[in-house]
Order: sequence, then C-alpha cells, then structure tokens
Amino acid sequence: MGYRIFVRDAPGPDGRMPLLGEVDTWIKLDFTARFNQPGSWQMLVRVGTSHERLLKQGRGIVIYQDGVSDPVFSGGIDSFEKYWTVEQHTAMGSVFVGGKCDNQIPFNYLAFPSVSGEGTDAMKLRPITNQWEGIDRRPAGGSVGQAVWVECDLAFGARALPDRALPGVMVGRNPALGDAITDTLRYDNLGTKFGDWLQDKQTGFRFLYNPASQKIELKITNCRDLAATIRFSPELGNIKQYTWQLKAPTVTRAIVACQGEGKDRYIYQATDAEAEKVWGCVVEQFIDRRDIPLKTVDGRVELVTRINDDKTEDIGTGPDGKPWPGTTPAEQKSAALKHYIEAVQKAAQSALKQGEKSGHFQVYPVDTPQCMYGRDYVVGDIVTVEADGQTITDKVNEVTITVDDGGQAESVTPKVGDQGTGQPLNLYKQVFEMREKLRKLEARM
Repeated sequence: MGYRIFVRDAPGPDGRMPLLGEVDTWIKLDFTARFNQPGSWQMLVRVGTSHERLLKQGRGIVIYQDGVSDPVFSGGIDSFEKYWTVEQHTAMGSVFVGGKCDNQIPFNYLAFPSVSGEGTDAMKLRPITNQWEGIDRRPAGGSVGQAVWVECDLAFGARALPDRALPGVMVGRNPALGDAITDTLRYDNLGTKFGDWLQDKQTGFRFLYNPASQKIELKITNCRDLAATIRFSPELGNIKQYTWQLKAPTVTRAIVACQGEGKDRYIYQATDAEAEKVWGCVVEQFIDRRDIPLKTVDGRVELVTRINDDKTEDIGTGPDGKPWPGTTPAEQKSAALKHYIEAVQKAAQSALKQGEKSGHFQVYPVDTPQCMYGRDYVVGDIVTVEADGQTITDKVNEVTITVDDGGQAESVTPKVGDQGTGQPLNLYKQVFEMREKLRKLEARM
C-alpha cells in the first residue's frame, strides 16, 4: 500500500487552500488518525531541498492512499525541529516537520456562554467584551450530532464572530444524528466537551480537507457497523500480538474519616469482599474527608452543626448554595444528613474503584492485503477482534501508520476500543474466565 503527500497553502481571502505541490522524497513519515480526537503527523526531510521549502508555517499537508479517492489524513504544520550530526544528518542537516490533524480545530476554541437570539436559528455569540450582558451558563442539547454542529457553527462557522470565523472551514448543515444530550456551557473547551458528549456513543466527527472545495469540511456521521465483515484474528493473519493480564486489587477496604474529634470522629468502611476472597488479601486505605460534616454520637452518625446567637442550629446550605429541601428545620437537617452520608459512601466506593482488581486484554492488529485501513475501514468503524477464545466488538479508535522513504507503508497499527492505548479496557471478568478455562484444561491434561 502506497501513500502520497501534498502540501496545501495557507487559507486565502476566500478561505481556499490550493495544493502547492507533492512531497515525493522524505526520510521518514509517521501519522496517527484518531476517532473524535486530534491525530498527529511528523515527517523527516532533508534541509535545503525543494520539498523542505514547501513546508512552511501556516501551510498543511494532505495524505492520499493508493486506491482511495478521498484523502485519508489532513492537518496543519505547527512544529519544526532541525537535526545535524556528524554521522547521519550531515551537510545541511535534516528537519522534523509536524503537526496535528484538522480535528484539532474545535480544541482551539471555547464555548462562550452569552448569546443573542437564544433558541432560534439566528442565535449568535456575543463578543467577549459583551459577555457580561447575558447568561453566565448556556444550555446545550438535542441530538449529539446537532449539538456538535451548533457549537462549531457558532464558534468558527457561518454564525461566528468576525474575529473568530474560519473561512477555510465548511461546517455544513445540521446533521441531527445520534443520541440526545443535555448539558450547560461556560467557556468549556469545545473539543474536550465534544469528547464528553460522544463518549460511549456511536456518532463521531471529523475535519478533513476536501480537494474539490479546497477547504476543510466537517463531517458528522454515525459509526459504520462492520463487525460482520472486518474481523481480526491470529487465524486470519492480521493480528501480530495479543496479551492478557490479571492484577490483584491495591485497595480492598476503604476507610473514610469525616469531621469530629477523637472518638467522636465518624468513620465509615466499604469492603470489596469478593476481591478479598478471590485473591486472599486485605489491603486497607485511609481517606481523610474532614470536609464532610458528620460525627459519631453514642454510636450514631449525626450532622455537625453550629449554634447561632439566637440558639438556632446552622446546618449550612446544599451543594447548589440554596437551603436544604424541606418545610421544617427537622426535614432540612434530615436532607443534609442523607446527602453527606451518601457523599461518604461515594468517597469509599471511589477509592475501591481506583484500586480494584484489574484485567486487560490487549490486541495489536495489522494490515493485510485482504483487510486494509482506508480502503476497507476507517477510524470510528465498528470491527471484531477474536483472540484466545475471546471476541471483542468495538470501534477503531486510532490508527498509526509509518511510511518508508519510498512511500510504502512499513506498518499500519489500528487500536480497537481502549486496546493498547495505555488505558486498556478493564476486562477483569473476561480475563479471569480465560484464566479459569486454562487452569481447568491444564488440570485435565
């Protein structure tokens, strides 16, 4: 599989970015495409060549794959790093040129909260100097595809403020795709917020250069379900490695201490009894939560209160800054006590969750002539991985490609789900069952 790399110009007055030429000679090229996240690229070229002179600030690259009509990657240039050594990068030296893919665009913008024409097609953001005029937190909702489109249109699209608009980016029309979401916005990073909205959903966005319009276009689509046709397994020859691992918990008993002094201090414990039974260990962790106003009185948990000058109890306010719910002081005190007991329990469960037993199953697929990235599947597609008796169906979240100096791919490594990302999916139950099957098989032998 071969790749061709072109350099696009910086946006002109009309936003167009025509292709200036092809880089057909380089030392090394690596690029990574990510689902709903900015990918990256880096190319090593000789200094002083015509190709090096094409790669300038404000410009970008467009990568084509043999047999695929549309670009498979596009992005801007944001870094230069020159190398010179007496052994390799001799003469004038070499330079690493790199950047992010065009998915970086929403990560460069914030969601301004104050708008005019709220709830209408004429809704627009107020300038930063006039943000004080409107609401300090703006609601967002609808289908997740619509929510992403609206924020892009307001931030840098057709409805953007003149000094924020990107004429080289075409946001398009409202796609109205995906599950419904409800949220509020106040100077949130758009890219990060999109990631929160799209997490665990079957909808994605991608910014990619369109050679016909010579602009970057936003594409919001539902994930393609290719699980029945795109399969990775050792038997098919398109998995180079898989590993599975089990680890004992680092916490089995979370002990939370609240306010109160000495014997009056309220102590709560949560235990992962199943983990202690399986692994035969007890691991305690102390969590200091003096911010939770609970104490122990004769073995009972009570709310820590203050007595006002008029001899009434001050129980504080709720987490929203408003009085606790209830029509009488007793009802309000009961509501506060219930809230803080739940806060203690959540703190304990959070500690157990962070230190829970873990098991992950990492799979490393590769490209083959029968199954190729770009031609047969792309990031965001749902595929199937089969290895060691386990079947995983998930999205392709990332693909890393290394291209040699002849334009041929040295390696194409997709990552399915959270596999191999440094944060592998916690598949303790599945991996534990794999280990048990192996143990029983060895026992029979």
